[in-house]
Amino acid sequence: MIDGILTAAGVFPADDPRAHNRKVFSAETYADLLAEIPTWVGSGEMMTAIGAKKSSFAFLESDGVLTPRTNAPKVIARWRLSDGLALLERLSAVAQPLSAEAGGWEGIQQAQKRKGVPVGQIIDRMLSGKLALGKDESAFGYNGFRVRVRGVNALAQNSRPSLRKRGLSPAPYRRRPSGVAWVCGMAVISTR
Repeated sequence: MIDGILTAAGVFPADDPRAHNRKVFSAETYADLLAEIPTWVGSGEMMTAIGAKKSSFAFLESDGVLTPRTNAPKVIARWRLSDGLALLERLSAVAQPLSAEAGGWEGIQQAQKRKGVPVGQIIDRMLSGKLALGKDESAFGYNGFRVRVRGVNALAQNSRPSLRKRGLSPAPYRRRPSGVAWVCGMAVISTR
């Protein structure tokens, strides 16, 4: 496992033919990395610590909000817990307290799913003060953060490229009745 971590960190070339017990490196040069490895946690422990569900955590990773310390294969404990806790601190610093019944707010994941705006972009806007952020006091961690619905709507509208600017007419993209699909300009009706 340590060989994979050191190879991923660039200590050894990926195609190094030497056996694991024949690889030598300067421990002094990589002392910070070596000291950090025992503190890494698995994704389950990270999700529990920051209060994120599995799907929320997957979006945080895919959008680069949280990044594993290594991409070495077979390494399960690849996350630095302090990164997740620092994210919560940064979000909490700009969040306003909300009650569970507060209207006009939605979870970050719900906003992403509803409007297709990447989680990383939503979080960047919240941290920069360009998007209102609230914290449901009755919920723990990441899943308790809420974003204004109208703010996400405006963000989605501004970040969506105009069809007309791309030389396309919006007509083919309007909603179709359920069961109707368009293939090569022809309506295909599903019999399901």
